[in-house]
Amino acid sequence: MIRDIIGLILSIFVAGAMIWACSFDIQHLIIGELVTYSGGKYKFLTIINIHIQAIYFCLCIINFFFGSNTLVKEKRSLLQKLRDCLYAGIAFPMGLFVSITFWGLYNLDRKLIYPEELDQFISPILNHVLHTLPTIAVCLENLVHNHHYPSRVLGLSCNVIVCVAY
Repeated sequence: MIRDIIGLILSIFVAGAMIWACSFDIQHLIIGELVTYSGGKYKFLTIINIHIQAIYFCLCIINFFFGSNTLVKEKRSLLQKLRDCLYAGIAFPMGLFVSITFWGLYNLDRKLIYPEELDQFISPILNHVLHTLPTIAVCLENLVHNHHYPSRVLGLSCNVIVCVAY
């Protein structure tokens, strides 16, 4: 029961942080040739990731109140099955990929991914919500929720569909 309450608190905090990050309009920060490309702000995987993380953690909150968090596979609610599929197929791999790729490139050559000019527009807190919190949140979430992972085919299918759509 305590694990469930900790999971709820974590989900509320992360969902709130992700919704807060989603509220920022970065469209005016897109400069140069990027302006002419289609997709707007959704051409950046970071933006897609924070939306997916916000949806996932909101689903965790809804599942807390209306679903289940059981260890017994046969007694799982539809919300828990959806939560587990979204976690294993999209939220966890994308959250890790965005954070590792961003910070890896940032440490190699900052100009490649996050020029210093952006510091005046994007606060360090927002930068960490966008690029650090997803990894920390999905790793902590793995400790507090009981996950029954979908079949390999379903999990990979979710991941491949998102990758191809991007």
